[in-house]
Order: sequence, then structure tokens, then C-alpha cells
Amino acid sequence: RVAQMFRSCALRLATEARGALLRNHATTEQAPNASLLLSLPPLSSFAFRSPLRTYADSNTKTEIITKTSTGDCIVLKGLTFFARHGVLEEEAKLGQKFVVDVKLYCCLEAAGKTDDVSATVDYSEVYKQVKQVVQEGKRYNLVESVAQDIVSNVFETFQQVEAIKVRVKKPQVALMGELEYSGVQIHRFR
Repeated sequence: RVAQMFRSCALRLATEARGALLRNHATTEQAPNASLLLSLPPLSSFAFRSPLRTYADSNTKTEIITKTSTGDCIVLKGLTFFARHGVLEEEAKLGQKFVVDVKLYCCLEAAGKTDDVSATVDYSEVYKQVKQVVQEGKRYNLVESVAQDIVSNVFETFQQVEAIKVRVKKPQVALMGELEYSGVQIHRFR
């Protein structure tokens, strides 16, 4: 566990250093210092990688993407709950269905090699946390708050989760037209 945290921290530092060099290059139009870039350990040397990070330079409106993801993630899709969230009084009285999708970005290599549940995130516990926030917890006006509380609870409980993507959908939203759903999707990094 300590080695995993060290690799994660080292990767984050290497990624941030590369990103800083690339951002500096984008703003000053000078070539990044090649010897400094070469002195950084290659990102592929880390067994534990955090997901795709995007750096945007507001001065030049350029977007620089540093890819550090192996693609490892645990997916919980279509978690469906009945709840009474929403701004409208009718939503509080009648309630409606909410559908939640969660992607947990974490290294799954150890779990894959050992077939040991303690080496991964127990998604039954993640399900319980999502249910607690959406169905059993307090009433929210905004689905943005529902999504953010899901993220906060997961990060607090599961240290191995480096990033999370949460989508909260309201398929029965009352609007003056036909649509599949309204909702939010948020990405958060530890």
C-alpha cells in the first residue's frame, strides 16, 4: 500500500512537471527544455497511473492533454433509485427516478494478478454509498450536489480511487418537450 501511494505520488509529480513545461511552452512559444524532459522518468515506468488530465492555457486558448491513464476503472452503470430531489415543489411531493453511472479510476493490476478482493475497490460498498446519498440521505435541490456528495463519500472511503466520473440523470424530468433525460456529469481528481 505504501509502495502504491509512492508510485502514485511520483507519477503525479512527473505528470505535473511535464504539464508545467508544456504549459510554459504554450505561453512563451519557446521550446521546452529537452534535457529536463528527458531527465523525468517515463510515465510508462509507473504501474499506477491516474486518468487523463487536461491543462488549458487561458492566455493562448490552447489545450494541452497529458495522457497518464492505463484505462483501469471500475464501472457501475444504471444504478436506479427513487428519490425526491429537485427545485420544484412537485418533485419533493411526487418524487422521481434517478439513474446514476459511476466510473472509479484506480489500478486494478494487483487485483487481476492475485484474484483478491482486498486488492480492489469493493463496488458493493460503492453501491451502498451511492444509495445512501441518492435515496436515503438528505433532499437536494440540484443533481450537481447529489453528484458532488457521491464523489466526496467515495474519495473519503476508498483511498485507492484516484479519480471518479459520476453521471446523475433524471429521466422523468418535467420540461415542455420530449427528451431522454436531463442530468449532470462530473469528473474529479484526488
